[in-house]
Amino acid sequence: MTNKPLILCAVSGGADSICMLHLLHSRGERVACAHYNHGMRGETADSDEQFVRRFCESLSIPFYTEKGDVYGEAERTGEGVEECGRRLRYEFFERAAEKLGADLIATAHNADDQSETVLMRLVRGAGSLGLSGIPEQRGNIIRPILHMSRAEIEAYIAEKGLEYIYDSTNSDDRYVRNLLRHQVMPVLKDINPNLNETFSRAARIAAQDEEFLSSLAADFMEKHGGEDWVNATELSILHRAVGSRVVRLLAAGAGLTLSEGQVVAALELAGHENPSASMDVRGGKIWRSYEKLCVGIPVTGAIEGETPVAIPGETSVPGTDIKIFTQIVPFDENVQNSFNTFYFKDSIINCNPVVRSRIAGETIALPGRKRRSLKKLMCDLKLPAQGRELIPVVSVKGQAAAVMDVGAEESFLAEKGETAVMLRFARLQEQGGTNA
Repeated sequence: MTNKPLILCAVSGGADSICMLHLLHSRGERVACAHYNHGMRGETADSDEQFVRRFCESLSIPFYTEKGDVYGEAERTGEGVEECGRRLRYEFFERAAEKLGADLIATAHNADDQSETVLMRLVRGAGSLGLSGIPEQRGNIIRPILHMSRAEIEAYIAEKGLEYIYDSTNSDDRYVRNLLRHQVMPVLKDINPNLNETFSRAARIAAQDEEFLSSLAADFMEKHGGEDWVNATELSILHRAVGSRVVRLLAAGAGLTLSEGQVVAALELAGHENPSASMDVRGGKIWRSYEKLCVGIPVTGAIEGETPVAIPGETSVPGTDIKIFTQIVPFDENVQNSFNTFYFKDSIINCNPVVRSRIAGETIALPGRKRRSLKKLMCDLKLPAQGRELIPVVSVKGQAAAVMDVGAEESFLAEKGETAVMLRFARLQEQGGTNA
């Protein structure tokens, strides 16, 4: 029994993929074939599928196929046809690999593809990540013939007497890659006959640089950030080459893709004097929350209406994961008020306290301090501006008596020796418990 991994080869039927499949099979590798019938060329696409099927049967190679509707899917999702087709192909390859128990998925990118990719990305203004080109392996995707030129592939096909399908769209210079392949690359190869080797070397160097800079960004995130935020001050003084990668890491974690201009704007936001500055990006937002630069979808909204607070008992705060727990207890010198646990005079029971959002201009007098507005207190405590309307306020006869993460109105607090109402704010933990 062999210990060799099963390689699922993505085969369109063109010279590159036929060469790859035949080469791996002839070397004794364990291979299977996956062919995606994209349905874009009608009967021709069906004919391509049958050709690949017969080729696999001639070599006793397991064959797996699926038919899709790229045009219909692209119209449904709003994607470009090429982008949509690529996504559907790779989703199919992953499904096929799982079904067949394949360890690796092989695609037939070659050295000329690598050169064209690097050049195309250079023309479009890519950085080192884009100029790294096509990697030999990413995850379970491998490119076994990435070192072979198109001329070497054609020579192998001719030597082995293999048939293949010619895709007529490869001659259509309306596609950027074809335009580069047919009109630009020949000129460059006249200047440098070893162009493929040159581009491959440049891609390796760019990949090494990218790996190092990205590792610095990851280390920075670990020391100065969290899942969806990073210390804004530290980021603002970081070298731009690393800082830009930190921003992209943050964005990727939130499922966002940023343009170069948005990355630059995010770095400027990190050093902005306004601690609540923000910018919108497609699918989310980047904003300052005092010392943090956050990326994602900020918590917004407000607590709807007024909800009576049960005494004794528990009360859910609408629209949040917060509960209010109350009980009647004796108050003595061994208990203390905190940001989220308070001891009130029991007379508030008859005042029908409610929980709600803060009201514009609302004030509170914390113990031993002058009366101040809730807005100013929340600013002093650096509570995120985007979530302040979801901070519960327990109100007694229209006056803020307790504000989560802020404090309590001094005039309502119990004195030692009195029977008190203990009120505690708590966020529900993922396990279903509570956390004061």
